[in-house]
Amino acid sequence: MRIDGSGRVQLVASMPVLRPDEQVLQMMLDGWRNQQLSRNEQWIDAKLDGLPDEVRQPVQHFATWHHLRRIRAKAASGAATRGPVHSAKQEITETVKFLIWLHETYERTAATCTQQDVDEWLATGPTTRSAIRTFFVIAKRARLNTTVTIQHRTAKASPSLSQDQLLAWIHELLTGTSESLPYRVAGMLLLLYAQPLVKVVALPTSVVDDADSGMSIRLGTYPTDLPEPFASLIREHAPSRPNLRSGAGPNSPWLFPSTLAGRHLHPNTVMCRLRDLGVNLLGARNRAISELVLECPPLARRESTRLQHAGRLPPCRQGCRTLGPLLRPLHQALSDVRAEMMATVRPSPRTGDTPLPSWRAWAALDSGFDLMPRVGCFPGSS
Repeated sequence: MRIDGSGRVQLVASMPVLRPDEQVLQMMLDGWRNQQLSRNEQWIDAKLDGLPDEVRQPVQHFATWHHLRRIRAKAASGAATRGPVHSAKQEITETVKFLIWLHETYERTAATCTQQDVDEWLATGPTTRSAIRTFFVIAKRARLNTTVTIQHRTAKASPSLSQDQLLAWIHELLTGTSESLPYRVAGMLLLLYAQPLVKVVALPTSVVDDADSGMSIRLGTYPTDLPEPFASLIREHAPSRPNLRSGAGPNSPWLFPSTLAGRHLHPNTVMCRLRDLGVNLLGARNRAISELVLECPPLARRESTRLQHAGRLPPCRQGCRTLGPLLRPLHQALSDVRAEMMATVRPSPRTGDTPLPSWRAWAALDSGFDLMPRVGCFPGSS
């Protein structure tokens, strides 16, 4: 038995025993994932109940051998399952609608369906109908139907905030009083770091490190400095997190604890509060990502692209991980610039009277090393 540098006890090499606080957090996460899996299976059973055999059987095969297997694998690896579960429900629902229509209109099944049937279905309804594509991909692999092909749907437009809107919302959440502190902190992690709110609400307090040299947050493999005044916002939030005197308890490991014991805030709660405030969530994240990528150092872009073309790694992620040690020296040089820019006064998004500085100067704060955890270059990102 030995103790490694992180304080974990190891009975044998490469087999650490978690500390008590880590064990509690792990048990909470496992229980939450198991509950979500059980609810998803119950939802599928209810969805298939009462359907004719011609519809139920192919959908059951699709749900069981594609979606459930994929969701269980993600849960076993510790990855978030909320997104895959929502995607599975939409695809299963749209597939059921299509097969019922096909059965009632033409008395055909998934096996006898033609390309003309699918084209008619897609052309006469909303874009959500394109979610049946995955079903036919699986059907082709299973040799159930090899004649139907559905192309990927490309969105006609992608919402994005303007530079001025993004900077104004940053000012509003930093200094405004239009929303309570926890939701302002969550919104800042979206606006500055392009973090999806599904991941923001699931952050444990352990990702924040308030050292003498400054505060940092670990969103991926490496920690990222939190500049002032955002760092002060988190210092204010951490000891006064909501629900610590109710269901969450004073020892809650979550940065955004829920009223329910052992759980964090539900993502929809934060999304609704920020939407009610007027923040375009998708537009804000798209803008943050696009500007951060635009300011990515040429070395990182070139190396990542070279490795992708060589077929050695997936887009973006591994290239930036590989360059981490090379980009780390840039971090300190950028910290002073970031602090100076964060202190710049911004106008409220409701007034917009004060002229705004250019976005390129703002985005330069996070070039290089700090870019890695923000553009999908960390485990579990999408």
